[in-house]
Amino acid sequence: MHHLNKLTLALLALLAVACNQPNEEKSTKIIVAGKIEGTEAEKIMLRDAKYLIVAENKISPDGTFSLDFEHKAASMYYLTDGKNYETIFLKPGDSLHITTESENFKKL
Repeated sequence: MHHLNKLTLALLALLAVACNQPNEEKSTKIIVAGKIEGTEAEKIMLRDAKYLIVAENKISPDGTFSLDFEHKAASMYYLTDGKNYETIFLKPGDSLHITTESENFKKL
């Protein structure tokens, strides 16, 4: 019986140590990158549901772009060049790559 108590005590101690380990923090970074063919726009923006800009960057002459920002919750966003837009759903840790033609975007 004494041996069983030592084993139980050892398991409880191991459990206590495991429970006190810090949780791995999940990334809050969100990345949206890609290429828009046929665009004449020079800038790309990501806007939140209130239409506030959360990220913006230049569109390269070949149509490539990259945006990244921090956010702690999943949400809907508008990817826009100022004239056209697309609605996307993103959550923390997402990395989205888009390849499309400008004519596929909705007009503002």
